[in-house]
Amino acid sequence: MSDAGHHRILRFDAVSSPKPSAGAVFGQPSFVTAEPNGGEPGPNARGLSSPGGIYGWFLTTNLGDPLRGLWVADTGNHRVIHVANSGVADFVLGQPDLTSNKPNAFGASARSLRGPSAVTVDPVGNVWVADTGNHRVLRFKKGATTADAVLGQPDFSTVSPPATTSAQTLYLPSGVAVNGNGDVYVADTGASRVLRFSVDCAKPGACDDGDPCTDDYCDPTYHCYHSLNTFSKACAPYTCTIAQRRCAGSCDPSHPCSTGNTCVGARCLRLCTVDAQCPSKHCADGVCCDSACTGVCESCRLLGREGTCTPVPAGNVPTDPKSCPGGVTGCSHACNGVDRDRCQNDPATSTCGVSSCKDGVETPLGKCDGLGTCVTAPKSCAPYACTAAACRGRCDFDHDCVAGARCVDGACVTTRPTGGGCGLAPAGQASAVLGLLAALGALGLARRRR
Repeated sequence: MSDAGHHRILRFDAVSSPKPSAGAVFGQPSFVTAEPNGGEPGPNARGLSSPGGIYGWFLTTNLGDPLRGLWVADTGNHRVIHVANSGVADFVLGQPDLTSNKPNAFGASARSLRGPSAVTVDPVGNVWVADTGNHRVLRFKKGATTADAVLGQPDFSTVSPPATTSAQTLYLPSGVAVNGNGDVYVADTGASRVLRFSVDCAKPGACDDGDPCTDDYCDPTYHCYHSLNTFSKACAPYTCTIAQRRCAGSCDPSHPCSTGNTCVGARCLRLCTVDAQCPSKHCADGVCCDSACTGVCESCRLLGREGTCTPVPAGNVPTDPKSCPGGVTGCSHACNGVDRDRCQNDPATSTCGVSSCKDGVETPLGKCDGLGTCVTAPKSCAPYACTAAACRGRCDFDHDCVAGARCVDGACVTTRPTGGGCGLAPAGQASAVLGLLAALGALGLARRRR
């Protein structure tokens, strides 16, 4: 709480007893001192002078933000300060530094303050200050020291009291608040009233409250509304984790995908079969894509890049249904990681194709010619038959041989021509056997003649 008369801010950790005690003090070196600026001769990073309103910006949406902490309207020092967890001010509005306290230190401008009495922070981090002595309310964008909007005055250089009271004027405003719609409420003390300044949501993006978990919209009366929604538009195709006010970066049973999307490998994808099913009007590789993605070496379903048309990494075969000329067994089947519309040729030293053997013809692995063509040299297996990928070298049964040959002692032999006598001989031994028989016949004939 703000204890203006004692020039300090007190923190009460719990208010459960009839006489609670403060747990911490800011602005004074101890609980028993009550001098302006902590007894120092001038303003500093630890002292206060007649502080007015305070605001604690501790929402879960800004975890880790350096401006997440306590904001104080240090009225007597004509400034607004931010106090970090260390208990020391590290940011100031209205003064050039933390050791100055001149009213309107920069003249009548967007940087000056005179006796500010209230401060608040809206959902996106904008700081609103009731600049009481200048009869206005200023808005400072997050982290900025120059205001970008003013209420109560026609411009930043006008700081005098209003001549008349109207819906556009303020007289000694002493309080300011911003609701979830972005509307600003001002306690216009000098005019004994409270004014609401509504957001003009007719402008694109005017209703954006910076919270990814809300769907922002403008009603027919031009008033902003913010609907808290786990399946918010901003987080699609993922859902919003309400507690942390952020979009989930992956999906699982506890973090499903938004409507119309499917969890595939921890990523949310919109599956499709035709372009009309996609908001982008592009269906590629079975998912909605950001473009047509028709190149032979680009894909919309690469791991971690699903939904975005991306070049296929070098050396990889494109995702089906795309394929390079020759397919996976050819010599032009891989992508080079750069060209989206063509594949690279394998070098002439590369093998290609698939070893096969069918109908007595063996086709061994081929060699690429360097121009994208696989060159092979088929050969006949006769008299042997094929295995699954090559010619047989021996036989165990007749079916291990081609038609017209039989298996004899592990070798395939062909039958004799019709009228050539009976019996079989291995194909490679037929002429030798016939020569031996002829020699034996000649020997017998010679003996009879004697």
